[in-house]
Formats: sequence, C-alpha cells, structure tokens
Amino acid sequence: MTETAEKWTSFPITYKYIDVSTAHITKEDGELLMACMGNTFPEGAPDQGDIAPMGYNFDYGHWIFVGLGSDWGTVAQRDGSRFSPSFINLYQRAAHSDADWMKIDCDGMIYDDLPKYVW
Repeated sequence: MTETAEKWTSFPITYKYIDVSTAHITKEDGELLMACMGNTFPEGAPDQGDIAPMGYNFDYGHWIFVGLGSDWGTVAQRDGSRFSPSFINLYQRAAHSDADWMKIDCDGMIYDDLPKYVW
C-alpha cells in the first residue's frame, strides 16, 4: 500500500551535500571528471572507479559521492592520481565532513580558504 505525499510527515531519506564552485577545480580536473563520469574513455580504458571518485555529470558540473565508506581520496593520495593535489584535498575535505555528496557547480559557493582557478 502506498501513501500519498500529503499524508507524509517527513521524507524517509535525506542527504546532505557540500556546494562548491567549479572555480575550485582546475580545467584539467574538470575535463577528467567529464570524461570519467561521462564514460567517454576509449574501449579498454580503466573504469571510472579506477581513476575518479564515484559520481556523475550534470549540465553545469558534477555530483561526487563523498559519504561514509568512500575512500577514493585516501587511495589517490597513497597511490597517485591523474587529478591535481588541489582536487584530492577538496575531495578529502568533503569526505571528512558529514555530507554524503559534493556538488561542484559553476554557480556553486566560492570559499576564501580554497585555491581558485580561472579557466
């Protein structure tokens, strides 16, 4: 039996996300995210999870999963990565927050304590 929305007192699942401007990632990081999350690598290339954190593209940026159990940043720091140290730091900061997702958006928040890139 399903309930109608007007009978709900609260939604059963909610997620927190961090809103970040694309100004905080390099052009190369943005292009790599587009390729990994858009599955535009040539056949035989490594899977997204081997290169980039899990997530997906949208028209103006990227949604990146940073929730509990996500260890991409730790692995990237330990084993090396095609992403910039700045991006890995941004990911690590988001992963150590209580957010589930990081939204990197062209209209996202610009933070004074993060590096900024013009591209």
